[in-house]
Amino acid sequence: MIFAIIYYFKIKKEMKHVKLLILFLVVFIISCNKRQENKIDNLKEFEVVLNLKNYDIKKIKINDSIIIIEGKNNTYNTSGKYNIFRKQKTGWWKFNKNGDKVLDIEYVSYDGNEMRNQVIFYKKGEIDTTSSKFYTLNVVRNMKGNVVSHSFDIYTPQIETKMTKTLFDYIYYKNNEVLKENAIENRIRKGNKYIYKINLDDIKSDKFFFEGIFSEITIDKQITEVGRNAIYIQDTLTLNQN
Repeated sequence: MIFAIIYYFKIKKEMKHVKLLILFLVVFIISCNKRQENKIDNLKEFEVVLNLKNYDIKKIKINDSIIIIEGKNNTYNTSGKYNIFRKQKTGWWKFNKNGDKVLDIEYVSYDGNEMRNQVIFYKKGEIDTTSSKFYTLNVVRNMKGNVVSHSFDIYTPQIETKMTKTLFDYIYYKNNEVLKENAIENRIRKGNKYIYKINLDDIKSDKFFFEGIFSEITIDKQITEVGRNAIYIQDTLTLNQN
């Protein structure tokens, strides 16, 4: 059964146009067992914090479709971009509690739906990697300054589990031409992250696009709860320094 669930995250391509079709089953698993000052303590508070109806709102127009929203209440401040036509948050939103940074969330739009993609919690001003869900991209260059490989570090909340299944499905492409693609299953976590290093020696194009989806499914030791995490990655990349 667990294998059937994880393959819902598989990447598909529509004809020659490269497109990722992502099924997010459940976006988050919140691992906040210890109460700490100026930290979001539970799932109920988490949802209250994200609801813009709980803030006094100030709007700043950027263009015909995007505004910046600044919100404030007795405890929290927030700011981020909002698409007025889609009626969705977009990009990175920041949340402060009593003046201290506690949460950043990246919103993406897929198939008309607003989705929470990366979620970063803070503890005493530093990223709490044990509770967060995000990725970093490390670029390795040769002596000429050209990119030779990419390394994705993917962080997900740490919990005690009986079983964990992962999948990192990615594709490099340009003008609907697939330059490189692969699907890596069940990578072992190193410390508090998964590491995926991708060599780019076989890519000849200077500029190309990257799309990927990382998915993780965990079952706790009591086999009473299934946790699901997914991160969508999209970027325009170049091999040459100039």
